[in-house]
Amino acid sequence: MSSPRVRRLESDHERISTRFSGWPLIQVELADGQPPDMYRIWYNIKGLFAAADGRILEREEHVLEIRLGLEYPRRAPQLRLLTPLFHPNFNNTDVCAQDIYAASEGLDDLIVRIGRMIAYQEYNTRSPLNGIAARWAAENSHRLPVDGREIGPLAAGSRASPPPLPKQSPEPESESWEDQIVIGEEELVTPADGRDDEPVEFDCPGCGMRLRSPADHIGKMVQCPRCKATITVPAPESDESDDVTALRFACPHCKQPLEAPSDMEGEEIDCPSCQNTITVTS
Repeated sequence: MSSPRVRRLESDHERISTRFSGWPLIQVELADGQPPDMYRIWYNIKGLFAAADGRILEREEHVLEIRLGLEYPRRAPQLRLLTPLFHPNFNNTDVCAQDIYAASEGLDDLIVRIGRMIAYQEYNTRSPLNGIAARWAAENSHRLPVDGREIGPLAAGSRASPPPLPKQSPEPESESWEDQIVIGEEELVTPADGRDDEPVEFDCPGCGMRLRSPADHIGKMVQCPRCKATITVPAPESDESDDVTALRFACPHCKQPLEAPSDMEGEEIDCPSCQNTITVTS
């Protein structure tokens, strides 16, 4: 006779497979295990992320990894976004599952709830993981949600749709997401207008994320949108560095662009973005 955990895993898998079959906004990219205890969910939903220069930009694809530990469903799943998100209740990629998980609900309901959060249909500015995002959301509530579509289909046996969203004021036509600066001038420099200088690309020393800043920001302090480290924008590498060849490749799991010295080809490393073990390739 199977254990309560196994029966719950089987029930979750059946509900997820049935509910999201053919649904365009939420797709199951990976279900690993028999029955599955790890999922990778692909959201085709509009959300926001903070660019390296501090602007808020739209992103229409988001990937969530769900791991169901040995104490599930008594303990909340381990949730991690593999794509960046700017939201009061997400620390970029980290999700506080304890605040949104209920053992009495199916895993499919949790997946829909996270989708509603990505779209800014749900957010809480009173107990945020990201204080800057909470401040921004409070000041721009008239422009939310980012995506007003129904995120998930009704669960089997449901007779009513979720409660209607609160009405929002119409978005001013003159505004765009690119006009919004996430971090104040005292914390992060803002992009200069009308400059033709080649932008500077560099890696965050904290998390390895590839960043880009305008050339006139060299020597100024910026903040990494992923790990929040404060970084001095470096000068471009001299031509002498061209003698050292580098391998540029992408993580096969989260598609994060990576770079490594050519003598590391064939070695295994941990992706700084999704932490999966990958092989350095050319």
